[in-house]
Amino acid sequence: MGKDQSKMASPPTVIKNSSRALELAMSPKQLNAVQEVILREYPFLESVYESMLLTDCSLPDCPIVFANDFFEKMTLYPKEEIIGRNCRFLQGPHTNPNTVKTIRAAVDNGQPLDVELLNYRKDGVPFMNCFLMLPIHKNANPKNRVTHFLAIQKDVTLLRPWEQNPTDWSPSEVSMWLDKWG
Repeated sequence: MGKDQSKMASPPTVIKNSSRALELAMSPKQLNAVQEVILREYPFLESVYESMLLTDCSLPDCPIVFANDFFEKMTLYPKEEIIGRNCRFLQGPHTNPNTVKTIRAAVDNGQPLDVELLNYRKDGVPFMNCFLMLPIHKNANPKNRVTHFLAIQKDVTLLRPWEQNPTDWSPSEVSMWLDKWG
């Protein structure tokens, strides 16, 4: 992450432009309708340039129905292996189960959530994921039911301060060291 990713990314309107994901998940009309609701409910997202995905709460296990190109680049998974899966596929042996429970509770209750968790790329390399999950309500009205979740991820592995003394490392830091040097 030596480059400024905010200059490398495209605005959320890339949701409309990813034809492969559309073929696999939603029609352009459906995706445009959801995007309009998202931007009405969360107008600040117009200027967010990060890895994003969209899940559909009306389907069993709330699968991913859209992932932008930056999610694909961050995780090394191609869209064909992302669409239709639950986000759990990024978890690994050292992902904190309490953080996973917190995410599950937020999904079950239709609540927003901002956490940091250890995830794994397709090649098995762990990364610290700054994970923001936003509920998308029918007609952008918070009193209505949640239809989707929008998740924004940022790999913050290199941005986190590391303790010099390994006895002071967090469990995630120990996990990343073990996964690399093992």
